[in-house]
Amino acid sequence: MFERYKSGNIAPAAREIKRKGGDIINNSETHWTEQGKVQLADGKTIIYSGRDDDNHRQGVGILMSKSAVGALMEWNPIRERIIQARYYPKYNI
Repeated sequence: MFERYKSGNIAPAAREIKRKGGDIINNSETHWTEQGKVQLADGKTIIYSGRDDDNHRQGVGILMSKSAVGALMEWNPIRERIIQARYYPKYNI
């Protein structure tokens, strides 16, 4: 399941972080199920929230650079359309 639905969506967003020099990209319509956190080989991390019924519709995610992951205080997958993340206040996003 991971390879088919997840890996294809991460690569373009990861390239955007590198191209624009940013730290965080919010992604809607990930079409991923359940909730989780995945660390990529290059140090970036994605947190995501999707449906619990194995229906690959909707879903949201936040892709973060390695430095943004270090500033992440907590995160909460609320629903397939809402994910909440809190960062340390001194971190300039």
